[in-house]
Amino acid sequence: MALEPAAAFGSVLTVSGAAAGVLSISGPGVTVDTIDVTSHSSTSGYREFVEGLADGGEITCEIIFDDANEAKWAALMRAGVVASCNITWPATTGTLVWTFSAFPTGFEPTAPVDGSLTATLTLKVTGAITYDTD
Repeated sequence: MALEPAAAFGSVLTVSGAAAGVLSISGPGVTVDTIDVTSHSSTSGYREFVEGLADGGEITCEIIFDDANEAKWAALMRAGVVASCNITWPATTGTLVWTFSAFPTGFEPTAPVDGSLTATLTLKVTGAITYDTD
């Protein structure tokens, strides 16, 4: 069966019920720790591992920098609030929705001389990510 790629246009990041004005999204970069369980009785001569804890990683996005976005992210960062978030990805049939909790760890505005005001927003995922298909 051939893969059917979907266009990225229409992807939406929602934080605490409000769309973030996203221009691009990277992540979350989910990883799983490995635990070395090699012992002197391991017979293969190779290290042996088991799966450890998963880490939801981070989301980095470029967003529109305007008064509303700046005020929202500054307030969330100062308050240390863990927000309910989801990313809705377009798919060839329906949508994919990833739901998670996260808090902002970075907000960096950019003002190029020949472009629009944007900001890079970084969110740290805390807990599990739920993967749903609509």
